[in-house]
Amino acid sequence: MKQLEKYWKYIIATFVICMFLKPILCFLILGSLLIYSGFEELKFLKKIDEIGIRTIGKILKYTRGYRGYQTPTIVFTTIDGKRIEKEPSKYSATDINKLRSFSNFIDKPINVKYNPKNPEEFLIDDEKTFNTFTIYFMIFIGSVFSLVAVIDISGLLTINW
Repeated sequence: MKQLEKYWKYIIATFVICMFLKPILCFLILGSLLIYSGFEELKFLKKIDEIGIRTIGKILKYTRGYRGYQTPTIVFTTIDGKRIEKEPSKYSATDINKLRSFSNFIDKPINVKYNPKNPEEFLIDDEKTFNTFTIYFMIFIGSVFSLVAVIDISGLLTINW
């Protein structure tokens, strides 16, 4: 996503213009962004999986975001003795996360895997499957949006707005 940050103004402007001229192009833009972001996230997960170093961390607290989802703050020490206290780089949550109490997980050990080149990039090792599923789901939704747009643009299907 960092590669796209410098283009956000142009992407949003194009999206707004397309809303008025040809709304189906918004589906294509949104789908393309979801697919691109998904593959970037998969690339990140693969990198952490291949070169990551596994260590034991401890959950210090859970922070509730503006939408009510709770994200853990984890502390761990790298091989070279650097202390990291941060939220995981990628953390997927469900709506049940809003209702659930995590107080019994605080001060418990947890397996983390971090990037040795940048230890602030780390993941909860037990969450890898759920994170991967979430990313594949995002790519699937992006593919559906893009496919609907391509089918409409090609004239095989007409969606009336």
